[in-house]
Amino acid sequence: MDELLVDRGPERSVVQAAVDRARAGHGALVLVEGAPGSGISALLRAGVAAAQAGGLAVLHTRAVVADRSVRHALVARLLSDRLAGVAHDERARLLAGEAAAAGPLLERGVHAGARTAHGVAVLIGNLSRSAPLAVAIDDLQWADAHSLRSLDVLANELAQLPIVVLLGRRRGEPVAAPAALHPLRERAEVLSLTALSAAGAATVVRAALPGASTAACDAFAQASGGNPFVLHELLRAAATAPGAYDLADALVAGDLKETLALAEQLDQYGEKPGRLIFPLVRRLREVHQAASLLGAGLPDAKVAEALRGPPWASKKVIAKAKKADVATLERAICVFADLEVELRGGGDVRVDEDAAFSVALARAAG
Repeated sequence: MDELLVDRGPERSVVQAAVDRARAGHGALVLVEGAPGSGISALLRAGVAAAQAGGLAVLHTRAVVADRSVRHALVARLLSDRLAGVAHDERARLLAGEAAAAGPLLERGVHAGARTAHGVAVLIGNLSRSAPLAVAIDDLQWADAHSLRSLDVLANELAQLPIVVLLGRRRGEPVAAPAALHPLRERAEVLSLTALSAAGAATVVRAALPGASTAACDAFAQASGGNPFVLHELLRAAATAPGAYDLADALVAGDLKETLALAEQLDQYGEKPGRLIFPLVRRLREVHQAASLLGAGLPDAKVAEALRGPPWASKKVIAKAKKADVATLERAICVFADLEVELRGGGDVRVDEDAAFSVALARAAG
């Protein structure tokens, strides 16, 4: 079971219907929106899998922070990978006619405003001539305005094209080009991912902890706020396998040796650094909140009430907070905020994910 897709049956049906329309020769545009950890990427992955199962070709990428200030950065990356290694005759066919305006962008990084945006849209249309096509793009909030305009031009022609466009956007993140995103959003079928229902949260909890009581399921649901990813991490913290919360606790304790040992174990479990940052920072913020409230003189009971978690979880956070140094916590939170920007392409140079994560751990624990 993919816990990030529990309670997403209606949304999956919409995505599947959009894929089916593309197979039948009629395009569709779907925009998935939600809070970080709500399952946006998981739903897009499910859409890509459905498209591949249906025989559609797939173009799949995600925007990164660095795209915000680079014209056509997102669509250039989307198309360059597809055209790499294509035979000369096939490339000429794809870039024929109005699509030729996209050639200078893909070959030399040269753009010509509206002409390039139109050429990109025509090129994507040309790619669907040999087989229906799925275009999936995540983290659209960071997309540059010119790429969004290309997608809007494409969206205007979708009724006549066998293309399904699946887009994902995190709510709560600043949008790089709101004026360019707005008309695209207006054309789309928008799916807003909400918090898990009590029944959905209970399904996830009992899959991880068979026989869990209704009270336990409700406590986990409340502690996670119904966020599927946070719920997953809470359940991992309650199980034997190490999780991001264990890693955060080692950081709070300032134990570099234990921190790096846990990071190695997580790597052996197949966890990637980018997936760990969000729950790790969430845990650090919980302990920081508790430490700040304790420092202001609030009793344990009031601090537990402010944390809004199950009693056993709040008790653990408060115990950690009483031993924690607030300045150290703040440093760790800042270190991982910077790391997330680097891993998503917002730094000056391309970084190795594993190496950058290890350095960040050492800085935060030290």
